[in-house]
Amino acid sequence: MATKKSSKTVPGYSLIPNQKFQQMHAAMIALRTHAKRKGPSTGAEASIIASVIDLRPSDLVLAPANLFPEALLRNNRLQLLSTRRTDSAENGIPVISLASAAAVLTIAAGAALGCHTAANDSVVVAFGTTNGKSRDAWLEALQLAGGHKLPVLFVLLPGDEAQAAFISSQAMSAGVISVPVDTADVVAMYRVAFESLARARRRTSTALIVSTPYKLENGKSRRPDDPLKKLEIYLKAKGIPIGAR
Repeated sequence: MATKKSSKTVPGYSLIPNQKFQQMHAAMIALRTHAKRKGPSTGAEASIIASVIDLRPSDLVLAPANLFPEALLRNNRLQLLSTRRTDSAENGIPVISLASAAAVLTIAAGAALGCHTAANDSVVVAFGTTNGKSRDAWLEALQLAGGHKLPVLFVLLPGDEAQAAFISSQAMSAGVISVPVDTADVVAMYRVAFESLARARRRTSTALIVSTPYKLENGKSRRPDDPLKKLEIYLKAKGIPIGAR
């Protein structure tokens, strides 16, 4: 006798642990909650959190001023995860915030070169912008990083799309892996960041994540989704509990 197939759907399998999803959700809330004024972090929570969530105290983050609210920094170290909330200056992720976007890229390339020659697996994450004045700095940093396969992950924050396309093309010419990712999709962003950082620790390649607004079929960019709401919809669909906002 034939058996009736169940119509009950089973949530898709994911290589990302549920706890990691919950950590990203909590960190995105913390970033948004403490962003008291509009700055580079507004609407870019997915790009930021996905790129730093797995970093270690031995790694380094370089970022434009105001990307990380002061409330989340202690002794110039990022305190985003509950396991890293401590008064000890030895915990958290070291962060250097600079007013000049060009300086971020220049120092990041130099710091990554230092990591490359050291006998460890430390990495550098550098957040950049499409500010026209930083174009030369982008070219120099990408050429240096790509030429030596430096352990750095460049993250281009949302901005001018034409400039972003130019930077992406220059990255590929320099031997840097360039990956466009939906600005509002923290899950996709995390997957790319995870693989990029793993390769950087192995000293096998350098990568650039281009935070890109999703495009419609006609080629036009739609208004980016709220990355936090998009993550919550995703977690609800997977049956993953989240804390209150």
